[in-house]
Amino acid sequence: MATKFFTMKFNNGVDGDLLIGSGPDIKTGFNIIDVSGFDGSDYDLTTEDYNFDGGYVKKQRMGVRQMGIHFDYKNDDYAIHDKIMGYFTPYKPGRLTVTRKDRGITHVRSIDYEVSKLEDKQDNFFKKVEYELQLKGLNGYFEDDKWQLVALSEWAGGFSLHDETQNAYSPTSTTPAGAAQDGSPFYLRHRVIGDKSIFNDGHAAAPLWITFKGPAKYPKVKNLITGKEIQILKEMAVGETLNIMTGMNNPRLYIEDSAGNQTNAYPYLTTHSDLEFFLELGDNIFHYETADANQVNEVNILYKRYFTGV
Repeated sequence: MATKFFTMKFNNGVDGDLLIGSGPDIKTGFNIIDVSGFDGSDYDLTTEDYNFDGGYVKKQRMGVRQMGIHFDYKNDDYAIHDKIMGYFTPYKPGRLTVTRKDRGITHVRSIDYEVSKLEDKQDNFFKKVEYELQLKGLNGYFEDDKWQLVALSEWAGGFSLHDETQNAYSPTSTTPAGAAQDGSPFYLRHRVIGDKSIFNDGHAAAPLWITFKGPAKYPKVKNLITGKEIQILKEMAVGETLNIMTGMNNPRLYIEDSAGNQTNAYPYLTTHSDLEFFLELGDNIFHYETADANQVNEVNILYKRYFTGV
């Protein structure tokens, strides 16, 4: 893998950011000599034979990612040596964000890591500080560095400057709530429900983080392409938010109130709910609803695409 414009930002949550590599706009003092494990990964594939010709795939999964980084520093600096030794230890897991610039295209992707080995490669005192760093990415995939957010409800309408437009809704009126009585196309700003399409152009299906704000009775979110849904049989009050996190290995489902207290929402799941509710490759169309067809809620879908390499 070319390393000329290949920059790595490490953060172990204790010692702040550490930058390694170089690019057109950044000089870190650390030079990447070679890397491995960043442009592919190992896959666990289990197959089983038929009783006749051929066979089928029984199970497939992304394995733990093994990453190697060979780098040095611009001179022999003992303070840098001590910093590196203290930064990369098995007791300080962290997050690695890789920026790669290639032919005018920039990729920024991240992965959580564990340190498995740090070897001092300096073979005499007169050479540069040099290391071989070995990391493990337990998730296997790289992901977008930041969450992408899609709102399933959106604001519509706007204010009219005419006094007569500030009408209240009347059951006998044929004019929509907030609309101008004089026939002008202005509406008071209001939320409307809208199904949203999300195209996943990553390399694999990705987990979702869904927030569903109350009040809501029996809130449900559904992917109209796959038919999968998640619903709880509970009436949520104002100030309560349902959080659905469909992690591949550790899904979470809880209701958080305005004070930050969290309540486990698993007992309220319907039998039709499926927590293997992911952003599938290609087209996805998401829809939400409650027991009250006229209820409009603030529902957001957050996701990070998954990638098999940088």
